Amino acid sequence: MKKISIPFFLAGFVVILDQLIKLLVSSRFSFVGTKVLIPHVLEFHYLENTGAAMGMFAGARWPLIVVTLLLIIGCSWYLIRKPNLGFFLRYGLALIIGGGIGNLIDRMFIGYVVDFIRFPISWFNYSFNIADCAVCIGVAMIFLDFIIELFREQKSKENNDGTP
Repeated sequence: MKKISIPFFLAGFVVILDQLIKLLVSSRFSFVGTKVLIPHVLEFHYLENTGAAMGMFAGARWPLIVVTLLLIIGCSWYLIRKPNLGFFLRYGLALIIGGGIGNLIDRMFIGYVVDFIRFPISWFNYSFNIADCAVCIGVAMIFLDFIIELFREQKSKENNDGTP
């Protein structure tokens, strides 16, 4: 049970942190604007994003809600049904669930996702939030788990075959 409850606790922590920071940012930057924190490196850029990552599918509120719900349900189901997952896969799924719920709350209750972190680099000039960070880190952790498992399988195969 502990292997299941800790990831859901992490997901809940991500949701609370994301929503508290969005509330703080929305109350301080309720206008659409920019506050430079480190020139040419880091800004708070308040943005009401009606789409997905990088503004894709702008205005597709209900399809994005459905896809997000399905993703959250699928990841949750997998965590519950497979309690003996590896560390990176288990916590990667938890971060995706938490980030998904954080952005889902925004989409369902205010109609857009509050984005506010921006690194104003010429090739990446998009705003994002804590939930987005959690999802990206979660995906990276799942990818890392996949790579680790590939190496484990290869090593096991080499040991069983007797080949170096």
